[in-house]
Amino acid sequence: MHFRPDSNRFASLQIILAELLQKSLEVGDFDLCGLSAERLKISQLRIYQTMPLNRIESGTQLTYASAIALKLNASSNYALSLAQQIAKNLHLTIQSAQIQISAHFGQDFGQDFGRDLQILIATPGWIYLQIGSASLEDWLQYQAQSSVLILNYLSVLNYTSCQHKFDQESDHFFSIAHSHARCHSILRAADAGEWRLTASAPIEIGSQAAAWQPAEWQLIKQLVDTVDALALASLESCPQPLSSAQIGQLAYQLSRRFQAFYAVWPSVWPSVWPSGGMAAQDQQAVRQRLELVLLTQRLLHLLLRWLNLPAPEHL
Repeated sequence: MHFRPDSNRFASLQIILAELLQKSLEVGDFDLCGLSAERLKISQLRIYQTMPLNRIESGTQLTYASAIALKLNASSNYALSLAQQIAKNLHLTIQSAQIQISAHFGQDFGQDFGRDLQILIATPGWIYLQIGSASLEDWLQYQAQSSVLILNYLSVLNYTSCQHKFDQESDHFFSIAHSHARCHSILRAADAGEWRLTASAPIEIGSQAAAWQPAEWQLIKQLVDTVDALALASLESCPQPLSSAQIGQLAYQLSRRFQAFYAVWPSVWPSVWPSGGMAAQDQQAVRQRLELVLLTQRLLHLLLRWLNLPAPEHL
């Protein structure tokens, strides 16, 4: 495994899964899949940075799809067998991968990642990777607490200006700024309510994936997509840097998902401070939502500063 130490401290799910898929190509016997060892070795060099892997919509699941078997062997007679062999190798490498992921990102993330990863194969050679609830919860907690979502991370992001500058006077900017300020308001209220929600304080969210509502799922998926995009842009070999228009669109889509998430519980947020007298299950649900708010605020702050725009705490 690689996990280059200076390239991806965002713990991008897309990059981690791409690394796992690459590792699965380095072990096992592919001769029976119509792919010689020499051809596989050459293919590995070509596909690493262009690994066909993307998140797809799958309801209340977080799923990535890969056509790596089809890319390496377009023959329908062998692509399915190759996908099955890759899946088998992937199961064998997860345990060793956990050690290396944990070593790179720290003990707070990686020790158990992938143990609940579901690997599905479909004709003619598709590989579907479904992130389990435990892995996703660990990822969310790591991202919310991680100290890397700060201004000094701007220096490693691959960014280029474009002719279409993001307009500070636009409705999009107001939506983003409003969402950022709203996040701050919620987090200030949380701290005043003795939730002690800070960057370094652990957030015990428990096993809540089954209870996530549609608006929460949509926000989580947008958070995942945003982190994936930023992490890919931080790679030194990134072939196409993000433009200011793309950065602005990432921020706008995240702000829209956050506003929909916030609007679902218009009567809940004001009533949760302080936490005294609240049922344990309700407290756990609120903490889960606060974690999403904290990560949203940090990403919006980073994106706004990346665009040299203000990130207001009040509106």
